[in-house]
Amino acid sequence: MPLMRHDFPTPRLDRTLAPRRPALGRAASGASSGVAAAAALLALSACASGPAPLTDATVVYSTIVETNYTPSEVGAAASLGLPVEVVGAPPDGASPEEVAAQLRAPQSFGGRPMALAAQGSEGPRLVVAFGSLGRGSLCTGEARGTVDAGPTLDAAVAYCFDDVLSSSAFVASRVTQGPRDAGFAAAMMQAVREVLPIRNPALDSGRDRPRVRPPR
Repeated sequence: MPLMRHDFPTPRLDRTLAPRRPALGRAASGASSGVAAAAALLALSACASGPAPLTDATVVYSTIVETNYTPSEVGAAASLGLPVEVVGAPPDGASPEEVAAQLRAPQSFGGRPMALAAQGSEGPRLVVAFGSLGRGSLCTGEARGTVDAGPTLDAAVAYCFDDVLSSSAFVASRVTQGPRDAGFAAAMMQAVREVLPIRNPALDSGRDRPRVRPPR
């Protein structure tokens, strides 16, 4: 059965500007840095809207899940290999194919590898955009990412259906420069799990609302 577009109005994107990224410290190392690392974690937790950071040098922040986010739709798409649209490039200059190869659906949706989609694709898909971008253009095909110059990796991650934004988050890291090193997958998958929750926290019941195509 084909996936159906919802009949909800496009969310009002009054938060289209890229949110302010929390300050990132250097990665802690050695036993003597444990207290400093814990303090950095607490500080970042206080200033980030969203989950606690992965380390003192990687943080996922400003997560928003809209009321139109539909977990059953994500599950159906993920069972076939959720398409992922990659905009721009991380600091290591990796290709969209290299970025997509590091991404999987969350285990709650089966953990299947994602499939690279062309820019400007339609239907359900994940969008990963590198550089300083706001939310408003992530699903419209108008996003123009850049080659992130570093040293901090900055990316926006969003779930879209056609041109409608359903959920999004931002990730910043100084422990990875892209998919050519070991830290990239962990940082990006944390953002993916925040953007693709198994239940919609924006709804009291956490349940789906049915998606139907509007009459033409």
